[in-house]
Amino acid sequence: PLEQKSFQRQMNGRPWLVHEVRYAIFPEQSGILEIPSQTFSARESKSRRSFFELNSGGRLVRRKTDTLRIEVLPRPENFPSATWLPARDVRIEESWSTPPEKLRAGESATRTIRIQGEGLQGAQLPPVSFSPTKGLKFYPDQPVINETETSSGLLGVRQDSAAVVPTRAGTWTIPEVRIPWWDTQTSELRYAV
Repeated sequence: PLEQKSFQRQMNGRPWLVHEVRYAIFPEQSGILEIPSQTFSARESKSRRSFFELNSGGRLVRRKTDTLRIEVLPRPENFPSATWLPARDVRIEESWSTPPEKLRAGESATRTIRIQGEGLQGAQLPPVSFSPTKGLKFYPDQPVINETETSSGLLGVRQDSAAVVPTRAGTWTIPEVRIPWWDTQTSELRYAV
């Protein structure tokens, strides 16, 4: 379940109380996904003629949605052997507590990699592994994983951090973080780097 909200709307000159419930759905396999119809019940209020008609009841109204049948597409053959990430967008941001070019042997800096996935839960985003590099030691922290609701669904966030300590003076190249994801809008393989 995502957000729930209630509001009033005029329809055919009559006021209606609308209760809206939004859901995020994450299919676990390809094929036909059937979402059963939902039944909603309410009592239609009568206009009161006098103050003493407090419990005037009203007619019971039931409404039922249609059953939805959705075709869930399979994982494409050309997707790399990595975590399957179908999303509207995936982005990576990197930050350092101290600029890496100012590090000295024995001093530490924290490198933080933040991954955002539109249309994903935070738990679906893959962990960042800090590759061992000769001359550098990495001390990973616990990841921070969460998601927030947006107007289009969920925005999952995963943040991985590690203290980086050079063991000696020198120059290093730290490998890029490259995450394959499937663009659900264009049906294309993309990479967040």
